[in-house]
Amino acid sequence: MLVVRKVYTLPNHNFLSAPRQRVIMLMAFITVPLFLPFVFVSFVNRQTLSGSLFAMLALGLLADGYGIYRRGKIPVSLWLLHYLLSIALIHGMYLRGSDMLFWCYPATFATFFINKRATARMHLLLQVLIFGSAAFYFFEVSTAIRFMFSLTMMSVWSDVLLGVIINYQAQLVDLTIRDPLTNAFNRRHFIDSLELAIANYQRHKHPMTLVALDIDKDIDFRDELR
Repeated sequence: MLVVRKVYTLPNHNFLSAPRQRVIMLMAFITVPLFLPFVFVSFVNRQTLSGSLFAMLALGLLADGYGIYRRGKIPVSLWLLHYLLSIALIHGMYLRGSDMLFWCYPATFATFFINKRATARMHLLLQVLIFGSAAFYFFEVSTAIRFMFSLTMMSVWSDVLLGVIINYQAQLVDLTIRDPLTNAFNRRHFIDSLELAIANYQRHKHPMTLVALDIDKDIDFRDELR
């Protein structure tokens, strides 16, 4: 007999929260050295706006990476960094031409792994609209169309990949909180649910009740109800 069951997830539980913070921290420490040449060249060529944008991006990423490493928190909003990056790339298209289009792809790809999925999709829509409009404004129509098509396809496949990762992680978590024989929740699920309930109580000060049941002759009870 085929048994279909729904994968259970704890309320407000985000399986990618810890990996996402590690990605942000590593990306910050890796990306900052890559931005430094842009900052140096921009100021040398008296392109003050471009140099200032990349310098603020580098400082923001460095602050986020250090904040995650020391306290596990992000001091600089990812929305702010997103808009700074968008402005810097558009200004780079104006100054350096179509070479800056290649930097839009890693920026879009990284969006899916440093934001929650709903937020990443919102960023994606904004990036496609902003970068696409800038490409049509600065470059030929054929170049802009190819850029829009490739950026959209990469974004769609990135979203599909992230969905597969989230689904597999949810299935793995489901295997760890259920008994394989009875399909009932195990002690791990009880502890997680209890910790979540206590955290909600401490935050909202709502009434909380813990009920414990002791069933006598549980073997006969299970055999009767199967």
